[in-house]
Amino acid sequence: MYEHRTYVEARRRFPREGRKIRTGKGLERVVTIDIWNDTVLLRDDEGTRRTLTLEQLEIEVAQ
Repeated sequence: MYEHRTYVEARRRFPREGRKIRTGKGLERVVTIDIWNDTVLLRDDEGTRRTLTLEQLEIEVAQ
């Protein structure tokens, strides 16, 4: 029970998979998230993928 609650709370910090977000590189789709390493894998419309930490993503989205 505790582990599930911890997992759910950790996921809330991340954007949902499949969601399109505007970053410093333009519009990108969230491919996957990694709550254990605090990273997000993004893909742009051309298929280019990149991995950002959650902190890096928050900075890019805020700009």
